[in-house]
Amino acid sequence: AVTSICWDPPTETVLIGTRGSEIYEISATDGADLHGGPLMQGHCEHKLCGLAVHPSKNQVCTVGDDRTVRVWDGATKQLLKMTRLDAPTRAVAYSPDGMSIAIGLGGGEGVGPRSKKEGAFAILNEDDLTVIFEGRDTKKWISAIRFSPDSNTLAIASTDSYIYLYNVEDFTSKGKCRGPSGPVTHFD
Repeated sequence: AVTSICWDPPTETVLIGTRGSEIYEISATDGADLHGGPLMQGHCEHKLCGLAVHPSKNQVCTVGDDRTVRVWDGATKQLLKMTRLDAPTRAVAYSPDGMSIAIGLGGGEGVGPRSKKEGAFAILNEDDLTVIFEGRDTKKWISAIRFSPDSNTLAIASTDSYIYLYNVEDFTSKGKCRGPSGPVTHFD
């Protein structure tokens, strides 16, 4: 949805701002998109919650309550690729080899009705952001997610105060840890 418009008569251009945090520049004479897409864009609903740096490329992955996963070029600050998931996302991590991205689903309070995938996690192919695996062992949102440095274990912290451990080869459970009395918000 268009939320703002600014016309510049001397240059015969129109800037259009959208609810989706995009800005387009179009020709006022023929309506042509002057840049072949948005000038800028970003997450657009509630919070941007997760950020991960690619281990070998100058790229950053972000996730948020708008249910999108976005990969950005670190040098140009341009969006390289994006996908939309069917739940808010709060945590993200690249595998040590950079071939996959782990995403923690769920949104906590303030992001609308509870998602059917609250507490699930997804593994995405880094090349095209397709989902290659989904799992779920909790119904509380995921607050942090990390791969072990040797790439053998995926650890997922939930707001249920557990850290769930998975074998990366087939994502079978290795167990779960409980220690803190409250939600785990970060770990290394």
